[in-house]
Amino acid sequence: MTDLSRDNFRKIRGEILDDARNIVSECNQTPKLAIIQNGYNEASNTYVRNKVATCKAIGISVDCLKVNVDFKMMKNLIKETVDSRKYDGIVIQLPLPEEMKDHEQELLDMIPWYMDVDGLSTESVGRLWNDRECLIPATAYGVSRLIDSLFPNGLNMKKVSIINRSRLIGKPLMKLMLNKNATVEVLHSKSHISDIRRAFKYSDLLITGIGNTSLIGNWEFASSDLLWIDCGIMRNAHGLCGDAGCLKSERISPVPFGVGQLTTASIALNVAKAQKMENRNG
Repeated sequence: MTDLSRDNFRKIRGEILDDARNIVSECNQTPKLAIIQNGYNEASNTYVRNKVATCKAIGISVDCLKVNVDFKMMKNLIKETVDSRKYDGIVIQLPLPEEMKDHEQELLDMIPWYMDVDGLSTESVGRLWNDRECLIPATAYGVSRLIDSLFPNGLNMKKVSIINRSRLIGKPLMKLMLNKNATVEVLHSKSHISDIRRAFKYSDLLITGIGNTSLIGNWEFASSDLLWIDCGIMRNAHGLCGDAGCLKSERISPVPFGVGQLTTASIALNVAKAQKMENRNG
């Protein structure tokens, strides 16, 4: 139950990709993804490259639509991409340019739920919380698959603390953990340090993703059975690390080569699923 090794992450990634390959093999045509990237962002460029490589490796076609346009033109591009019927899935690469951030949800809501590979539209979120068919945000889905391997008998009577409230990680994970019968607590970067210390001390499972290595100081409060799934990623003097910083333990998931590789695999799976959904709903 404590296997947070890189080997286990590779194994689960392989299982997710096998699921995607099986769906692709059943398709009458090659699934196709459009990634719309507005503006230049080096981190986004890296994420896009990883998504493209993973999708292409299992037979999914990807078009990267890189533009530098204003809000009106961005809306037109999204509408044209949806209406073209060329794509099974669409991703709006985040973050958007600063001047568009207030309109982010409006743009995300232009994508039909069955093409919404990131699972961020208002309809996608509503379907998730109402237990209806949807595409689940990739990081949350990948973490959920990992947890299934760590707790094969479910999370009955287990306390899960999530230190993240984002739409990509914390909020969907709260729902997925409740579905597994966990007792769920959600904290975030503005939570009191005493609450975070209690999470380390009394939780069975801790999931973080706040990009802040100051959490390391709370590891001394951790219970001996705590498992820490680290979704944070940042760069320090030693290279890439997560919220756990340079701290290493068999009870802490690795960064890199941990959750990130489950995320890209889950994106590929979502595109494959979208192909079937689009055929039913188009």
